[in-house]
Amino acid sequence: KNTDTGDTKYSMLDCGKYVVYLTPGTYEVLDGDTVIDTIEVTLGDMKKDYVIHSCKGKILDLSGVEIPKEVYRPSGYEIAVLRNGSRCRTLNIEKGDGEGSGGYELNAVDGEYEFFYGDTSVGKVTIDGSDVTQDLTMPLKYAKIKLLDAENNIIPLEDNYLTLIPQFTDGQNSQVYTGGADYSGHAALVPGSYQLTRYDRIMGIEQQTITVTEEDDVVSVETGTYKVSGSCLINGGD
Repeated sequence: KNTDTGDTKYSMLDCGKYVVYLTPGTYEVLDGDTVIDTIEVTLGDMKKDYVIHSCKGKILDLSGVEIPKEVYRPSGYEIAVLRNGSRCRTLNIEKGDGEGSGGYELNAVDGEYEFFYGDTSVGKVTIDGSDVTQDLTMPLKYAKIKLLDAENNIIPLEDNYLTLIPQFTDGQNSQVYTGGADYSGHAALVPGSYQLTRYDRIMGIEQQTITVTEEDDVVSVETGTYKVSGSCLINGGD
């Protein structure tokens, strides 16, 4: 960006190289909206190298437990990245399908970086001449939800999910996704109280509430129900 005229030219990296043609003058080198260098262009060609390093890490909950990618918000998590106190870019951490870890990766020049989810700082790191690792601690609690029948058996969600509605706050609804063999479902939630919504397979589930705290890895819900199952014959078939 020319400091006198404000004219800005862009160059995309191609196999780790860039090229741009400028008239003589003073220019700010920008990474997003952040100035990372100032150069003087005079008569004749010039060469200016910039070293990009990798910063990557896991997405953790308030207890330091990694949040599985399949329970990220459907729209993902938007993380604002500040370099030396100025916002330079936005990371969009997308929800994944299937089991496994997620995470993020940022490629950037040297500097002091801080990551924000909304107004909450979720991590800080210094990039100084080498690749770094920095996990991000989200203001969320990863919890396993156990829906129990009257005989203390776990009720599976199968291929459906519950929606949790926050109580006493204006927070967003959250989804409980299908769980494993030892729990009904799992979710990444803001600590607080939630109302369960209607689930066709369990009578009275909408009358239940749960409280999610930073300390509880498992939240149990006693439904007081009994399992009724069997086979259905259609037109004399199986």
